[in-house]
This record gives sequence, structure tokens and C-alpha cells, in this order.
Amino acid sequence: KEVYQYMEMQSIKNIPTSMTEIQKRFGGTHYGWREIEIAAVVAALIADQKIAVKYCGSAILPTDKSLPDYLRKKGDTDKTLVNIRISPPEKMLRDARTLLSDIYVKMSIPTSEDDIIQFVIDRFTEDINTYKGWLSGEYASSNYPGKPEVDHAISLLNHILSKKSDNMALLTSLLEKRDELKDSSDDIADIRTFFQSQKGIYKQAQDLVSKLSEENDYLAVETDIHSAIQKINEILALRKPYNRIRELPDLKQTVQQSYWKLVEAKKASALKVIASSKEEMELIT
Repeated sequence: KEVYQYMEMQSIKNIPTSMTEIQKRFGGTHYGWREIEIAAVVAALIADQKIAVKYCGSAILPTDKSLPDYLRKKGDTDKTLVNIRISPPEKMLRDARTLLSDIYVKMSIPTSEDDIIQFVIDRFTEDINTYKGWLSGEYASSNYPGKPEVDHAISLLNHILSKKSDNMALLTSLLEKRDELKDSSDDIADIRTFFQSQKGIYKQAQDLVSKLSEENDYLAVETDIHSAIQKINEILALRKPYNRIRELPDLKQTVQQSYWKLVEAKKASALKVIASSKEEMELIT
């Protein structure tokens, strides 16, 4: 109670209060509390979401494993600022939960402010690492669709996470970017499905077109092959080809079957020429 009342007075005066100052005030002769007792009282107020803590300017959540050090350790307490917590409006928390439910459909979204903040930090950080893995892996090895959307998603999530030193600022940024987040989430869902089940088909089509590129002039007169290759190239050139990738296996089969028919025909023609030449040679001899 005494600590909270002191914090209220400091808040009214708009005076930043460090943990060092709290330790000195309540550890002095007037109160005579032990250092560990003062830290325990502050920790309880943090857990009850009555006060907030920042360390070196970054908001500290109750689950932070370094919190005991910030409240007691010399060298840390002077960097730890404590202030009366201003909780976001309930509507803001509800809106944030609704948005997160839309993005993370299969996940259970927490209800308390601190848990929502931790959820956003954990999920966004995990997503960024996944997307960076795509950039250094799949996208580094081939020209797959979706790279601009992945780059944008990383930038968007990093922008929101840059506000994590202040709960209110992070939630405000999250809701300001809600439409962008939803669009990005839809794009990422398509890309995730692509890498899970469409990448192989797409890569085979890329390889086929690349293999036959040197024979374009030769194949141009073959209507079936030329038409199928044109459609494959059309799909591969799309920024978002996901809904048309299912067409690629049949187009690939058309190209391969027509190509081998053409090869067999050319082979038969060549054999006929050889046979004819052989007969002519026999007549001469």
C-alpha cells in the first residue's frame, strides 16, 4: 500500500522513479524494510498490473526472467524505472484479440493485457524468423513467387515490434495496421501452402521451360507444344500464381508427350534416310 501510494504521488508530480529511489526510500530509517521485501512488494504490484516497469527504456513483462535482478541488483536498479500503470481501454484489448484471432485462426488468444503483448511479441518474432528462413533458403535457390510479400511481412511485423517498449504504443500500432496485417496474413497463407504442396510442381515447370528454351524456334511450329509452353510461361510469370498451379501438371504432360512424339517422328525420318542411303550405297557397290 505504501509503495503504491508513493508511486501515485510521483505520478501526479510527473516524476520518473527508479527502483534505486524506491529502495532508498523504503529501506531508510523511517520504514526499515529489507531490500528483498521492497523488491517483493514491487513484484506483487507488477503481477497485479498496478504498476509498470521499464529497463533501459524497454517495457518489462511480469514473466521476464531478469525481473528480480532489475528490482534488486546494484547496477540494474538505477536503470529500472517504475510508474503507475495506465491500462489500455477494454475495447482496445477486445479489438486486438479479434484481430489476432483472424490472423492466428487455430490458436487460442489470451485475454489479459500482458499475455496479449507477450503473444504478439512471441508470434511475430517466430513468424519473422520463419520468413527469413524462406529468404535464405527457398528464395535463394530459385525464383519462387511471393518474395515481395515476404519482404513486406517482415517489415510490417518489425515495425509493430519496434513499439514493444510501451504496451499502449504496441497495441495502437497493431490496430492501426490491422488491414495491412490481414492482407499480409492472406498472402503468407498462400505462400505457406505453396512451399508445403505446390513448390515441387512449380519447380518442375520451371525446369521444363528452361530445358526447352534452346529449342524454341524448333518447337514453335508444333502447335500443341508451343501453346502449352506459352500457358506455362504465363502461369510462371504471375505474381500470385497459386490458383493456377494446378494447371501445370497437365500442361507439362502435354509438352512431354508431344515432344516425344516429335522426337520419335524425327528419329523415324532419320532412320528412313539412313536406310535409303544404305540402299543407294549397296547399288553403287
